[in-house]
Amino acid sequence: MIKRGQIEKLEEYGFHDITAITKGQIETLIKQEVIQDSLFDDLVTEVIDNRIRYVLKLHTIRVKEIRKSRESKKGSIQALIEKKNTYLREHPKAQVKTEIKVINTKITQLKVQG
Repeated sequence: MIKRGQIEKLEEYGFHDITAITKGQIETLIKQEVIQDSLFDDLVTEVIDNRIRYVLKLHTIRVKEIRKSRESKKGSIQALIEKKNTYLREHPKAQVKTEIKVINTKITQLKVQG
């Protein structure tokens, strides 16, 4: 974020606002075909639409964080599946449906459906 003094300095050079857009706003711009996924790269890319200038760049640190989080969630689910498979092998009367329901609940909690 920038402070008032920096904003005033930018206005001297003809800039009006500098902001970040949300993931939802990015998705809307992609649906409207203003930008494409492929524009998010290691290189800085510029798109101008209706007098709004979008400067796009892939946030490599955030990508690594997201990837690490996904892998952690995936590992958690795989561990639960192994645990439930062991339980089913050791308890012949256990219901597969019940264990699948527990696994699906975990998947929902971790928000990794699909």
